Formats: sequence, C-alpha cells, structure tokens
Amino acid sequence: MKKITEILQQNNLIRTSCREEIIRAIVESPTPLSEEEVKTAISSNFDRTTFYRTFKTLIAKEVIHKIVIDNTLIKYAITEKQNLTKQHAHFYCQRCSRVFCIPEVSWEYKGLPDYYKPEQAELLIKGYCTKCN
Repeated sequence: MKKITEILQQNNLIRTSCREEIIRAIVESPTPLSEEEVKTAISSNFDRTTFYRTFKTLIAKEVIHKIVIDNTLIKYAITEKQNLTKQHAHFYCQRCSRVFCIPEVSWEYKGLPDYYKPEQAELLIKGYCTKCN
C-alpha cells in the first residue's frame, strides 16, 4: 500500500492533518468504514465542518469511494483497492455489517441505451460472510 503522502501527492492534494488521519484510518482498516467508524478511528478531534469538507474533497478527488449499502448506511474504501479490477463487486454481511471488496467477481455494465451517459455503476451482494455463515 502506498504511503499517505504519496496518495495525497498523486491526487494533487495538500497535506493536512485531517486528510492524513482520514486516509490512515481507511487504509489501516481491513474492511471499508462508515463515517462514524472513521471518526472513532482517528486520533484528533476535528470540528464537524472540517471533517465533512475533507470527506467531500477525498470523494471528489476519487481518493476514497462510497459503497452504498442502503439509504442509511454508506461505507468508504480507498479507491486504490477498488482498482484491483476495473469493476468489482462488494459484499455486505447482513449479520456483522462488514463490507468486503470482492475483486474475483468482476463485471461489466452493458445494455444502456445510447442516449444515457452512465458515470458510475455498482454491484452489491448481500448475505453472510464466512465468520457469520
């Protein structure tokens, strides 16, 4: 895994303690994290505005990406992990609420009429992980 400073440099972002802490929390986690889980994992107590603006910047610069589980739960992962394959599935365990990138399950979205311009597509599989099965 790249160093946090390299990730920021490659995305033309200035180093700030908030950016570094958020990226570090997500990089060090074995599974994607929710915003609340990131807040719990970071050592500094940033004000709410700084935290959310930083999150928004990291998403806009595609440093991190959203994994939408449902309308109440969103998890975040480093985009670099997503690029193991062009598009891959995410697996959500309905018992422990952990999310896993599944690079072995690649897929390609086809069949959209020409007059639509897709920017993003996601595949989320819900079930039970090996620990909870």
